[in-house]
Amino acid sequence: MGDRVAEPTIFELKMAWMGVVEEGAFDVKPVASAGFEAGYLRSIRVRRDESEHGRGPTGRAIRSLRPVAANHIETDPSFAPWREEALRRGYHSVAAFPVFSLDGRCLGSLNLYSPRPEFFDETRVQDIQTIIFLATSTILSSIFQQTLIVSERKYRQLVELAQEGIWAIDKNGCTTFVNPRMAEMLGYTTDEMVGKHLFSFMDEQEIQTAKRSLERRSKGIQERRDFEFIRKDGRRIYTNLSTSPIIDDEGYYAGTVALVTDITERRNMEEDLKVRAELLNAATDSITLLGPEGNYLYVNDATCKTWGYTREELLRMNAHDLSAPEYAPLFKQQMDEALEKGEVTFEWGYIRKNGSLLPVEVKSRAIELGGRRLILNVVRDITERKKAEMELRDTERGAILLIRLNMDTISEKERALLSSEVKILL
Repeated sequence: MGDRVAEPTIFELKMAWMGVVEEGAFDVKPVASAGFEAGYLRSIRVRRDESEHGRGPTGRAIRSLRPVAANHIETDPSFAPWREEALRRGYHSVAAFPVFSLDGRCLGSLNLYSPRPEFFDETRVQDIQTIIFLATSTILSSIFQQTLIVSERKYRQLVELAQEGIWAIDKNGCTTFVNPRMAEMLGYTTDEMVGKHLFSFMDEQEIQTAKRSLERRSKGIQERRDFEFIRKDGRRIYTNLSTSPIIDDEGYYAGTVALVTDITERRNMEEDLKVRAELLNAATDSITLLGPEGNYLYVNDATCKTWGYTREELLRMNAHDLSAPEYAPLFKQQMDEALEKGEVTFEWGYIRKNGSLLPVEVKSRAIELGGRRLILNVVRDITERKKAEMELRDTERGAILLIRLNMDTISEKERALLSSEVKILL
Protein backbone atom coordinates (compact mmCIF):
# COMPACT_ATOMS: atom_id res chain seq x y z
CA MET A 1 0.00 0.00 0.00
CA GLY A 2 2.89 2.39 0.55
CA ASP A 3 3.33 4.85 3.40
CA ARG A 4 0.18 6.35 4.85
CA VAL A 5 0.10 10.04 5.68
CA ALA A 6 -1.36 11.06 9.01
CA GLU A 7 -2.02 14.68 8.02
CA PRO A 8 -5.77 14.64 7.28
CA THR A 9 -6.39 16.84 4.22
CA ILE A 10 -4.64 17.91 1.04
CA PHE A 11 -6.61 20.34 -1.11
CA GLU A 12 -9.73 19.26 0.83
CA LEU A 13 -9.13 15.59 -0.01
CA LYS A 14 -8.53 13.33 2.94
CA MET A 15 -7.63 10.07 1.21
CA ALA A 16 -7.24 8.50 -2.20
CA TRP A 17 -6.82 4.91 -3.31
CA MET A 18 -6.44 3.08 -6.57
CA GLY A 19 -8.25 -0.21 -7.12
CA VAL A 20 -7.86 -2.63 -10.01
CA VAL A 21 -9.92 -5.56 -11.25
CA GLU A 22 -8.21 -8.63 -12.61
CA GLU A 23 -9.72 -10.29 -15.66
CA GLY A 24 -12.53 -12.66 -14.66
CA ALA A 25 -12.58 -11.40 -11.06
CA PHE A 26 -15.21 -9.23 -9.39
CA ASP A 27 -13.33 -7.98 -6.32
CA VAL A 28 -11.70 -4.55 -6.65
CA LYS A 29 -8.17 -4.92 -5.29
CA PRO A 30 -6.52 -1.84 -3.69
CA VAL A 31 -3.01 -1.38 -5.09
CA ALA A 32 -2.06 2.10 -3.85
CA SER A 33 -3.26 4.72 -1.39
CA ALA A 34 -2.34 8.17 -0.14
CA GLY A 35 -3.54 10.44 2.65
CA PHE A 36 -5.31 9.46 5.88
CA GLU A 37 -6.12 5.81 5.15
CA ALA A 38 -5.64 4.46 8.73
CA GLY A 39 -6.41 0.82 7.90
CA TYR A 40 -9.62 1.66 6.03
CA LEU A 41 -8.80 -0.50 3.00
CA ARG A 42 -8.09 -3.56 5.16
CA SER A 43 -11.50 -3.25 6.78
CA ILE A 44 -13.66 -3.06 3.64
CA ARG A 45 -14.56 -5.16 0.61
CA VAL A 46 -15.42 -3.61 -2.76
CA ARG A 47 -16.74 -5.40 -5.85
CA ARG A 48 -17.69 -4.40 -9.38
CA ASP A 49 -20.85 -6.55 -9.71
CA GLU A 50 -24.46 -5.80 -8.67
CA SER A 51 -24.03 -7.22 -5.17
CA GLU A 52 -24.31 -5.07 -2.03
CA HIS A 53 -20.56 -4.42 -2.14
CA GLY A 54 -20.72 -3.50 -5.82
CA ARG A 55 -23.42 -0.84 -5.63
CA GLY A 56 -21.15 1.88 -4.21
CA PRO A 57 -19.40 4.57 -6.29
CA THR A 58 -16.42 2.34 -7.18
CA GLY A 59 -18.42 -0.58 -8.55
CA ARG A 60 -20.83 1.68 -10.42
CA ALA A 61 -18.00 3.76 -11.93
CA ILE A 62 -16.30 0.62 -13.25
CA ARG A 63 -19.55 -0.75 -14.70
CA SER A 64 -20.80 2.52 -16.25
CA LEU A 65 -17.35 3.82 -17.32
CA ARG A 66 -18.33 7.20 -15.86
CA PRO A 67 -17.46 9.06 -12.64
CA VAL A 68 -19.84 8.35 -9.73
CA ALA A 69 -20.07 10.38 -6.50
CA ALA A 70 -21.68 9.84 -3.10
CA ASN A 71 -21.89 13.28 -1.52
CA HIS A 72 -23.58 12.22 1.73
CA ILE A 73 -21.80 9.14 3.06
CA GLU A 74 -23.76 9.49 6.29
CA THR A 75 -27.13 8.94 4.55
CA ASP A 76 -26.45 7.51 1.09
CA PRO A 77 -28.08 4.03 1.02
CA SER A 78 -25.62 2.75 -1.58
CA PHE A 79 -22.69 3.40 0.80
CA ALA A 80 -24.14 1.42 3.73
CA PRO A 81 -21.53 -1.41 3.71
CA TRP A 82 -18.65 1.04 4.26
CA ARG A 83 -20.39 3.90 6.13
CA GLU A 84 -19.23 3.13 9.68
CA GLU A 85 -15.56 2.73 8.77
CA ALA A 86 -15.64 5.82 6.52
CA LEU A 87 -17.27 8.12 9.10
CA ARG A 88 -14.87 6.86 11.78
CA ARG A 89 -12.04 8.30 9.68
CA GLY A 90 -13.84 11.52 8.85
CA TYR A 91 -14.76 10.75 5.23
CA HIS A 92 -18.04 12.45 4.32
CA SER A 93 -18.09 12.33 0.52
CA VAL A 94 -16.42 10.20 -2.14
CA ALA A 95 -16.08 10.09 -5.92
CA ALA A 96 -14.83 7.25 -8.11
CA PHE A 97 -13.24 7.75 -11.55
CA PRO A 98 -12.78 4.83 -13.96
CA VAL A 99 -9.20 4.28 -15.15
CA PHE A 100 -8.50 2.97 -18.64
CA SER A 101 -5.62 1.19 -20.34
CA LEU A 102 -4.32 2.39 -23.71
CA ASP A 103 -6.38 -0.26 -25.49
CA GLY A 104 -9.58 1.10 -23.93
CA ARG A 105 -10.12 -1.49 -21.19
CA CYS A 106 -11.31 -0.31 -17.78
CA LEU A 107 -8.56 -1.33 -15.35
CA GLY A 108 -10.26 -0.18 -12.18
CA SER A 109 -11.04 3.05 -10.36
CA LEU A 110 -9.36 6.03 -8.72
CA ASN A 111 -11.30 6.83 -5.53
CA LEU A 112 -11.10 10.23 -3.80
CA TYR A 113 -12.47 11.00 -0.30
CA SER A 114 -13.24 14.41 1.22
CA PRO A 115 -14.02 15.44 4.80
CA ARG A 116 -16.74 17.73 3.40
CA PRO A 117 -20.25 16.59 2.45
CA GLU A 118 -21.30 17.63 -1.09
CA PHE A 119 -17.65 18.21 -2.03
CA PHE A 120 -17.93 16.35 -5.34
CA ASP A 121 -20.52 18.49 -7.06
CA GLU A 122 -20.99 18.28 -10.82
CA THR A 123 -18.51 21.06 -11.52
CA ARG A 124 -15.74 19.58 -9.35
CA VAL A 125 -16.24 16.09 -10.80
CA GLN A 126 -16.01 17.57 -14.27
CA ASP A 127 -12.87 19.51 -13.24
CA ILE A 128 -11.15 16.33 -12.08
CA GLN A 129 -12.24 14.47 -15.19
CA THR A 130 -10.93 17.37 -17.28
CA ILE A 131 -7.58 17.31 -15.48
CA ILE A 132 -7.25 13.61 -16.29
CA PHE A 133 -8.14 14.34 -19.90
CA LEU A 134 -5.86 17.37 -20.26
CA ALA A 135 -3.00 15.38 -18.75
CA THR A 136 -2.99 13.43 -22.00
CA SER A 137 -3.00 16.53 -24.24
CA THR A 138 0.77 16.26 -24.75
CA ILE A 139 0.26 12.80 -26.23
CA LEU A 140 -2.53 14.17 -28.39
CA SER A 141 -0.35 17.05 -29.55
CA SER A 142 2.44 14.74 -30.68
CA ILE A 143 -0.09 12.64 -32.57
CA PHE A 144 -1.92 15.57 -34.15
CA GLN A 145 1.10 17.72 -35.12
CA GLN A 146 1.81 15.78 -38.36
CA THR A 147 -1.69 15.11 -39.68
CA LEU A 148 -3.75 16.24 -36.67
CA ILE A 149 -5.49 12.87 -36.85
CA VAL A 150 -5.03 10.13 -34.27
CA SER A 151 -3.08 7.38 -36.01
CA GLU A 152 -1.59 5.42 -33.15
CA ARG A 153 -3.79 2.31 -32.90
CA LYS A 154 -3.91 1.80 -29.14
CA TYR A 155 -4.62 5.42 -28.39
CA ARG A 156 -7.29 5.47 -31.09
CA GLN A 157 -9.06 2.61 -29.34
CA LEU A 158 -9.10 4.57 -26.11
CA VAL A 159 -10.38 7.73 -27.81
CA GLU A 160 -13.04 5.91 -29.79
CA LEU A 161 -14.32 4.10 -26.70
CA ALA A 162 -14.57 7.34 -24.71
CA GLN A 163 -18.03 8.11 -23.33
CA GLU A 164 -17.55 11.83 -24.06
CA GLY A 165 -17.04 13.55 -27.40
CA ILE A 166 -13.48 14.39 -28.51
CA TRP A 167 -13.09 17.03 -31.21
CA ALA A 168 -9.86 18.37 -32.73
CA ILE A 169 -9.47 21.29 -35.12
CA ASP A 170 -6.43 22.77 -36.82
CA LYS A 171 -5.26 26.37 -36.43
CA ASN A 172 -7.72 27.46 -39.14
CA GLY A 173 -10.70 25.95 -37.34
CA CYS A 174 -11.19 22.95 -39.65
CA THR A 175 -12.10 19.60 -38.08
CA THR A 176 -9.22 17.14 -38.19
CA PHE A 177 -10.62 14.46 -35.88
CA VAL A 178 -13.80 13.52 -34.02
CA ASN A 179 -14.43 10.30 -32.15
CA PRO A 180 -17.65 8.31 -32.78
CA ARG A 181 -19.34 9.74 -29.69
CA MET A 182 -18.76 13.32 -30.91
CA ALA A 183 -20.19 12.53 -34.33
CA GLU A 184 -23.16 10.80 -32.72
CA MET A 185 -23.94 13.89 -30.63
CA LEU A 186 -24.30 16.01 -33.77
CA GLY A 187 -26.00 13.36 -35.91
CA TYR A 188 -23.14 12.94 -38.39
CA THR A 189 -20.68 10.21 -39.24
CA THR A 190 -17.04 10.89 -38.37
CA ASP A 191 -16.18 11.09 -42.09
CA GLU A 192 -18.88 13.73 -42.64
CA MET A 193 -17.44 15.95 -39.90
CA VAL A 194 -13.75 15.71 -40.77
CA GLY A 195 -12.74 18.63 -42.98
CA LYS A 196 -15.74 20.79 -42.04
CA HIS A 197 -15.11 24.13 -40.36
CA LEU A 198 -16.06 24.44 -36.71
CA PHE A 199 -18.44 27.27 -37.64
CA SER A 200 -20.51 24.86 -39.79
CA PHE A 201 -22.06 23.45 -36.64
CA MET A 202 -23.34 26.64 -35.00
CA ASP A 203 -25.45 29.75 -35.55
CA GLU A 204 -24.17 33.29 -36.04
CA GLN A 205 -24.31 34.21 -32.35
CA GLU A 206 -22.24 31.19 -31.34
CA ILE A 207 -19.82 31.86 -34.22
CA GLN A 208 -18.95 35.22 -32.67
CA THR A 209 -18.47 33.53 -29.29
CA ALA A 210 -16.30 30.83 -30.89
CA LYS A 211 -14.08 33.43 -32.58
CA ARG A 212 -13.29 35.01 -29.21
CA SER A 213 -12.66 31.56 -27.69
CA LEU A 214 -10.28 30.55 -30.50
CA GLU A 215 -8.38 33.78 -30.02
CA ARG A 216 -7.79 32.82 -26.36
CA ARG A 217 -6.80 29.31 -27.42
CA SER A 218 -4.19 30.68 -29.82
CA LYS A 219 -2.65 32.42 -26.81
CA GLY A 220 -2.31 29.08 -25.01
CA ILE A 221 -5.29 29.53 -22.68
CA GLN A 222 -7.23 26.45 -21.57
CA GLU A 223 -10.92 26.97 -20.91
CA ARG A 224 -14.18 25.31 -20.00
CA ARG A 225 -17.53 26.76 -21.02
CA ASP A 226 -21.05 25.84 -22.13
CA PHE A 227 -21.65 25.95 -25.87
CA GLU A 228 -24.60 25.42 -28.20
CA PHE A 229 -24.29 23.48 -31.48
CA ILE A 230 -26.75 22.68 -34.27
CA ARG A 231 -27.22 19.02 -35.19
CA LYS A 232 -27.50 17.72 -38.72
CA ASP A 233 -31.29 17.46 -38.30
CA GLY A 234 -31.48 21.11 -37.21
CA ARG A 235 -32.06 20.47 -33.53
CA ARG A 236 -29.95 22.31 -30.98
CA ILE A 237 -27.66 20.51 -28.57
CA TYR A 238 -26.21 22.05 -25.42
CA THR A 239 -22.71 21.00 -24.43
CA ASN A 240 -19.93 21.69 -21.98
CA LEU A 241 -16.50 22.05 -23.60
CA SER A 242 -13.15 21.54 -21.89
CA THR A 243 -10.69 22.92 -24.42
CA SER A 244 -6.90 22.90 -24.64
CA PRO A 245 -4.57 24.36 -27.29
CA ILE A 246 -2.35 22.06 -29.34
CA ILE A 247 1.21 23.42 -29.49
CA ASP A 248 3.69 22.13 -32.07
CA ASP A 249 7.37 21.32 -31.46
CA GLU A 250 8.40 24.88 -32.22
CA GLY A 251 5.99 26.29 -29.67
CA TYR A 252 3.41 27.59 -32.15
CA TYR A 253 -0.35 27.17 -31.91
CA ALA A 254 -1.43 24.26 -34.13
CA GLY A 255 -5.07 23.81 -33.20
CA THR A 256 -7.42 22.91 -30.38
CA VAL A 257 -8.64 19.70 -28.84
CA ALA A 258 -11.85 19.61 -26.79
CA LEU A 259 -13.59 17.16 -24.50
CA VAL A 260 -17.30 17.63 -25.19
CA THR A 261 -20.08 16.63 -22.77
CA ASP A 262 -23.72 16.62 -23.88
CA ILE A 263 -25.64 18.57 -21.22
CA THR A 264 -28.87 18.95 -23.22
CA GLU A 265 -30.84 16.79 -20.80
CA ARG A 266 -29.45 18.68 -17.81
CA ARG A 267 -30.11 22.03 -19.51
CA ASN A 268 -33.70 21.05 -20.35
CA MET A 269 -34.17 19.85 -16.79
CA GLU A 270 -32.87 23.16 -15.45
CA GLU A 271 -35.25 25.05 -17.74
CA ASP A 272 -38.10 22.82 -16.59
CA LEU A 273 -37.18 23.50 -12.96
CA LYS A 274 -37.16 27.24 -13.66
CA VAL A 275 -40.65 27.02 -15.16
CA ARG A 276 -41.85 25.00 -12.20
CA ALA A 277 -40.31 27.49 -9.80
CA GLU A 278 -42.13 30.31 -11.59
CA LEU A 279 -45.39 28.36 -11.33
CA LEU A 280 -44.81 27.75 -7.63
CA ASN A 281 -44.07 31.42 -7.06
CA ALA A 282 -47.22 32.38 -8.98
CA ALA A 283 -49.38 30.24 -6.67
CA THR A 284 -51.55 32.09 -4.16
CA ASP A 285 -51.19 29.28 -1.60
CA SER A 286 -48.01 28.98 0.45
CA ILE A 287 -45.86 26.07 -0.72
CA THR A 288 -43.03 24.80 1.45
CA LEU A 289 -40.60 21.89 1.45
CA LEU A 290 -39.52 20.57 4.85
CA GLY A 291 -36.59 18.37 5.82
CA PRO A 292 -37.15 15.36 8.13
CA GLU A 293 -36.69 17.56 11.22
CA GLY A 294 -39.01 20.31 9.96
CA ASN A 295 -36.42 22.78 8.68
CA TYR A 296 -37.45 24.78 5.62
CA LEU A 297 -35.67 23.74 2.41
CA TYR A 298 -37.89 25.74 0.01
CA VAL A 299 -40.58 28.41 0.33
CA ASN A 300 -42.43 30.17 -2.49
CA ASP A 301 -43.19 33.89 -2.75
CA ALA A 302 -46.68 33.50 -1.26
CA THR A 303 -45.18 32.02 1.92
CA CYS A 304 -42.93 35.04 2.39
CA LYS A 305 -45.77 37.48 1.69
CA THR A 306 -48.31 35.77 3.95
CA TRP A 307 -45.99 35.15 6.90
CA GLY A 308 -44.04 38.38 6.70
CA TYR A 309 -40.55 36.84 6.58
CA THR A 310 -37.94 37.04 3.83
CA ARG A 311 -37.00 33.82 2.04
CA GLU A 312 -33.53 33.96 3.62
CA GLU A 313 -35.07 34.20 7.11
CA LEU A 314 -37.44 31.28 6.55
CA LEU A 315 -34.70 29.02 5.16
CA ARG A 316 -32.88 29.42 8.47
CA MET A 317 -35.98 28.49 10.49
CA ASN A 318 -37.93 25.40 11.52
CA ALA A 319 -41.70 24.97 11.05
CA HIS A 320 -42.00 23.86 14.68
CA ASP A 321 -40.68 27.22 15.89
CA LEU A 322 -43.33 29.07 13.86
CA SER A 323 -46.22 26.92 15.09
CA ALA A 324 -48.72 28.51 17.49
CA PRO A 325 -48.24 27.38 21.14
CA GLU A 326 -51.35 25.19 21.12
CA TYR A 327 -50.11 23.34 18.00
CA ALA A 328 -46.35 23.11 18.66
CA PRO A 329 -46.53 20.01 20.97
CA LEU A 330 -48.25 18.10 18.15
CA PHE A 331 -45.66 19.00 15.50
CA LYS A 332 -43.55 15.80 15.60
CA GLN A 333 -46.66 13.64 15.64
CA GLN A 334 -47.98 15.44 12.55
CA MET A 335 -44.62 15.07 10.73
CA ASP A 336 -44.46 11.34 11.54
CA GLU A 337 -48.03 10.82 10.34
CA ALA A 338 -47.28 12.52 7.02
CA LEU A 339 -44.15 10.40 6.49
CA GLU A 340 -45.99 7.21 7.45
CA LYS A 341 -49.24 7.71 5.49
CA GLY A 342 -47.69 9.57 2.56
CA GLU A 343 -50.39 12.26 2.46
CA VAL A 344 -52.48 13.99 5.15
CA THR A 345 -54.65 17.10 5.44
CA PHE A 346 -55.11 18.98 8.70
CA GLU A 347 -55.72 22.42 10.19
CA TRP A 348 -52.85 24.23 11.90
CA GLY A 349 -51.86 27.57 13.33
CA TYR A 350 -48.69 29.56 12.66
CA ILE A 351 -47.46 32.82 14.16
CA ARG A 352 -46.62 35.55 11.63
CA LYS A 353 -43.57 37.76 12.02
CA ASN A 354 -45.84 40.53 13.41
CA GLY A 355 -47.08 38.16 16.13
CA SER A 356 -50.58 37.57 14.72
CA LEU A 357 -52.12 34.11 14.40
CA LEU A 358 -52.34 32.59 10.92
CA PRO A 359 -54.94 29.78 10.79
CA VAL A 360 -54.24 27.45 7.86
CA GLU A 361 -55.23 24.21 6.20
CA VAL A 362 -52.17 22.09 5.38
CA LYS A 363 -51.98 19.35 2.75
CA SER A 364 -48.77 17.41 3.45
CA ARG A 365 -47.24 14.89 1.07
CA ALA A 366 -44.12 12.78 1.68
CA ILE A 367 -41.75 12.77 -1.32
CA GLU A 368 -38.37 11.20 -2.19
CA LEU A 369 -35.73 13.68 -3.31
CA GLY A 370 -32.00 13.01 -3.55
CA GLY A 371 -32.34 9.85 -1.49
CA ARG A 372 -34.10 11.70 1.36
CA ARG A 373 -37.70 11.59 2.62
CA LEU A 374 -39.01 15.15 2.60
CA ILE A 375 -42.42 16.74 3.15
CA LEU A 376 -44.08 19.00 0.57
CA ASN A 377 -46.73 21.26 2.09
CA VAL A 378 -49.45 23.26 0.38
CA VAL A 379 -50.61 25.73 3.03
CA ARG A 380 -53.86 27.66 2.56
CA ASP A 381 -54.77 30.70 4.66
CA ILE A 382 -58.23 29.98 6.15
CA THR A 383 -58.58 33.20 8.14
CA GLU A 384 -61.73 34.22 6.24
CA ARG A 385 -63.16 30.71 6.48
CA LYS A 386 -62.62 30.66 10.24
CA LYS A 387 -64.20 34.11 10.51
CA ALA A 388 -67.21 32.95 8.48
CA GLU A 389 -67.55 29.82 10.63
CA MET A 390 -67.53 31.93 13.78
CA GLU A 391 -70.12 34.31 12.36
CA LEU A 392 -72.32 31.36 11.41
CA ARG A 393 -72.04 29.91 14.91
CA ASP A 394 -72.94 33.31 16.40
CA THR A 395 -75.93 33.62 14.06
CA GLU A 396 -77.17 30.16 14.97
CA ARG A 397 -76.70 30.92 18.66
CA GLY A 398 -78.56 34.22 18.29
CA ALA A 399 -81.48 32.54 16.55
CA ILE A 400 -81.77 29.99 19.35
CA LEU A 401 -81.72 32.76 21.97
CA LEU A 402 -84.43 34.76 20.16
CA ILE A 403 -86.65 31.71 20.05
CA ARG A 404 -86.22 31.23 23.80
CA LEU A 405 -86.96 34.92 24.46
CA ASN A 406 -90.34 34.49 22.79
CA MET A 407 -91.27 31.56 24.95
CA ASP A 408 -93.82 32.28 27.68
CA THR A 409 -92.34 29.77 30.06
CA ILE A 410 -89.11 31.64 30.94
CA SER A 411 -88.77 33.88 33.97
CA GLU A 412 -88.14 37.63 33.78
CA LYS A 413 -84.65 37.14 35.22
CA GLU A 414 -83.80 34.52 32.58
CA ARG A 415 -85.34 36.77 29.91
CA ALA A 416 -83.03 39.65 30.96
CA LEU A 417 -79.95 37.43 30.79
CA LEU A 418 -80.93 36.13 27.34
CA SER A 419 -81.52 39.67 26.08
CA SER A 420 -78.02 40.70 27.19
CA GLU A 421 -76.48 37.72 25.40
CA VAL A 422 -78.43 38.50 22.19
CA LYS A 423 -77.15 42.10 22.27
CA ILE A 424 -73.56 40.88 22.59
CA LEU A 425 -73.98 38.50 19.61
CA LEU A 426 -75.62 41.17 17.49
